[in-house]
Amino acid sequence: MELLYFIGGILTVGLIYGGWFFRQIHKEHQNLLSQNRVLDENQDKIMWEMSVVKARVEGVNNQNIELTDKINTSTFESTMELKKRMDVMDILMNTLHEQINTSNRVNEKSMTKVFNDYQQLRGNVKSLREDPNFLSRY
Repeated sequence: MELLYFIGGILTVGLIYGGWFFRQIHKEHQNLLSQNRVLDENQDKIMWEMSVVKARVEGVNNQNIELTDKINTSTFESTMELKKRMDVMDILMNTLHEQINTSNRVNEKSMTKVFNDYQQLRGNVKSLREDPNFLSRY
């Protein structure tokens, strides 16, 4: 009889621990999913900002082409004025180039973090799929 009580106690403790451990894994899984959503939102924001910067760069390139055409068809006085404008455009292009580089660095870090979180989540889901009753953990 004492043996039955002992086995029943061990099974009870095992079930309680298994339930607690399952809750912890479930909380961690929910937490990782919410972090993944936040990272996806950040990635979308970064991609939108990059598209805005890309549009600005295209606008500057178009202005640069227009200025080059004006230089080819204008007189000496307007050429000096256009040279000044080209210098301003050069400064703008350098600034945009720095912004794009910064945006790329941020995007790379974000993508690396998303990938790492995805791999961790994938490992957790795989371990849960392989042992849904947590039998090999005890």
